[in-house]
Amino acid sequence: SAKLKEQYGSGYKLIINKHSSCRTNDIKAELRNYLPKLKVETDISDGDVVFRTNQQPNDQFVQALHHLESMKRNNRIKNYGVQNSTMDDIFLKTTKDTEVKNDSRSTSIYTNTIEKQCRHVFHRQCFFSGPRYYLSQFHGLLAKTVLVHYRRWALTLIILLLPILYNLLSNLISQSQNDPGIFKMNFNSLNPQTILYHTDPSMNKYFLASINGAKLEQGSGNISEMNENIWKKRMNRLYTYTDIYLGFNIPPPYGNKYKIEILSSNLISGYVVISLASNIFYKHALNDSSASIQTTLVYKKKAENFTEEPSLAQLLDMYSTTSCFLRILPTSLSLDLFVFYILFFYTTVFLTSEREDSFLSLLNISGLHPASYWLFTYLFDMIISIIWFCYLLAICCIFDAAFKGRPEKKSLQGVLEFLSSWDLRTQFYRSSILIALPTLPFAYLLTKLFKNDILGGITIFFILIILHFVSTITQYMALMIESAFVQKLLYWLFNIIFPTVNSQAIITYILTRKSEFCKVVIALFIRDDRDRLFFRPIGNDTIGWNIVILVLHIVVFLFLLIITDSGLLQFSFSCFYKSNFNENTLDDDVLTERHRVLGTQTHTFEDEENVDHLTVKNLIKYYSRKKMLAVDHLTFGARRGEAFGLLGYNVNKQ
Repeated sequence: SAKLKEQYGSGYKLIINKHSSCRTNDIKAELRNYLPKLKVETDISDGDVVFRTNQQPNDQFVQALHHLESMKRNNRIKNYGVQNSTMDDIFLKTTKDTEVKNDSRSTSIYTNTIEKQCRHVFHRQCFFSGPRYYLSQFHGLLAKTVLVHYRRWALTLIILLLPILYNLLSNLISQSQNDPGIFKMNFNSLNPQTILYHTDPSMNKYFLASINGAKLEQGSGNISEMNENIWKKRMNRLYTYTDIYLGFNIPPPYGNKYKIEILSSNLISGYVVISLASNIFYKHALNDSSASIQTTLVYKKKAENFTEEPSLAQLLDMYSTTSCFLRILPTSLSLDLFVFYILFFYTTVFLTSEREDSFLSLLNISGLHPASYWLFTYLFDMIISIIWFCYLLAICCIFDAAFKGRPEKKSLQGVLEFLSSWDLRTQFYRSSILIALPTLPFAYLLTKLFKNDILGGITIFFILIILHFVSTITQYMALMIESAFVQKLLYWLFNIIFPTVNSQAIITYILTRKSEFCKVVIALFIRDDRDRLFFRPIGNDTIGWNIVILVLHIVVFLFLLIITDSGLLQFSFSCFYKSNFNENTLDDDVLTERHRVLGTQTHTFEDEENVDHLTVKNLIKYYSRKKMLAVDHLTFGARRGEAFGLLGYNVNKQ
């Protein structure tokens, strides 16, 4: 259309409302610095002046508008406007030379001549065909997609900040839970104590130097007799539990080895005696009774009792052991999986916005096939997916190095050590491309259910999360079912319907095959045939079918998208409409046209002017929610060259 307007159009009109003090020639001279082909079309003294130019809107055209804006600010002109040529003007101009006057004073137009004139406009243009044609379409789609993403830079920035926020919060919470408390031990911090002691003469001086503010009693050198003595003292004073009794028996040192036997009547004071022993041995080693050493107790701040309650992260790590037996992604990776799902929110937002704006229909009119559109979109989003999981991996490495130092492989000493290790997350991010492969076209299909882009993207994001939870819970519930057939039915049902579930099964297989931890756990749990019935390790029995299903998901979902947008697959709500059409209520001319179109079976006319090139039969438009019939069995035909117009009243939808 731009090329036709440039050739046959009247160009752009600049309508300027000038002041009486400003002359038209001055305005024309200034604007010609930007628009050399500018011409005056009409000039009204003390009024408007209309300039015309065939120059297309480029940088010079924009500079001319900026110059008009400055003239307006300087009160040289009152106002200005721009008017473009329409396709109606072009049609009238191209048909003006093709009109033929007949003897009957009617005018005929030869469409072939119009077609030749239009083709003459493009005779110097370069037309692509074959691979170059499709590559040029991909180049245009790439420019469009990059521009659209650039214009919504704020959304892109928010998406990039979310993983940083997630890693920051998770590391801070983990650090606060594991941050130990520090208690500097002080022997005199407790209540006044009664100490029964027996020391070697070589250690007596240093022992007395370490004791301050306590009642001392010489005791027996036998620790058992000293224990009986303390017990009797406690029994004589039953209601003074806060009184603390300590017993020390310090034999002579043996070379560089020191030995101390300690009795305590209170659990708390048991920690304090470590400080006392450290000071005694330190003074003796330095042969200095004034020397001292500070002993510090490190403990967990939130430990209220001896049976500490596990945190959420520890519970997730514990349940991750089931991944060695079931095809379920380790629960310790659930939050990382949800962060990865943000990708599908980001991609579907743009698709929903384009569909809402009928952008795909505009591309189809311009000659782009839906197959090219969806293939390019899929390839572009796959590149975005690769960049996304590389970005997540980089953020993970940076925060892990910042909070925990350089990540190192942990030895296999317990359940939580391997499952919460850094290696598991890195292996997951490398394999996460398997989730994006089938889930992207699945998310594309879901976008057709929504009209709002942000709301649609958020809903699709939560749908994927819910599917993850449902599939995980179903796998655990399947363990309670004795029937192996029902277990396999549930497993394959979820894997065939939902692509994310099948992809996670493949990723779990990859992770567990590389895991030395799972090999040890399987060996520990499976001891006989009875255990083997419950704990079935993941093997090679179904992974081939999982890969086949993954490929089918990609092909089938993309195929559904293409045939849906191509019009080959259409959904109709005509089942909600019960027809009570009566053609006898139609006007005579409408009824005649209906009978003519419905009675025409095949086009057997030699003259093409008698052939209907546009045929509509029994067209119905029914709004099921409002139960309103807008179009009732519309039937008509239009021939080549006819100026056709469909007349009727508009139905106001309340």
